[in-house]
Amino acid sequence: MKTKMRNGMASYLNLAKEAETANWALMSVGFTDLTENPSARVVSKQYVGDKNPASRVVGYDWTTAFTTDQILDDEAVKLICNIGEMQLTGEECERQYIIVDLDKPVDGKDNEYEARLFDVAIQVTGFPAADGMLTASGTLLALSTPKAVKFDVHNKGIVE
Repeated sequence: MKTKMRNGMASYLNLAKEAETANWALMSVGFTDLTENPSARVVSKQYVGDKNPASRVVGYDWTTAFTTDQILDDEAVKLICNIGEMQLTGEECERQYIIVDLDKPVDGKDNEYEARLFDVAIQVTGFPAADGMLTASGTLLALSTPKAVKFDVHNKGIVE
């Protein structure tokens, strides 16, 4: 039995505000937590003739919690810290986020993998210290439904 490992997923943050000028930064070194939470929204309804209610998934309130050491030369960390330090809001704290599944290579293509692309708002909730080093923590909040894409990890780009 093979268990999926966290290092089988690669997470990237688009440093650019515009998708057309994407500049993907790998979220790896420094990040100690990237926990994805689909958080299905459920509606239940019970009719008079039913013993139990029927429940349906009607949407998702997707988030990814993050914690990272404040690695000074990491571009994704610098962007996240700047958002929190400058208390940016609205479009200033919105970016694209992609989760690449390294266990799902694209047939016949080197360095290309199946991935999910999200539009997110970056919510920075704190800058706690851990073992004398500053960290940053918060949540990536989904702005839209994810899109299935293919991602080239060598060229760091979405493949059409």
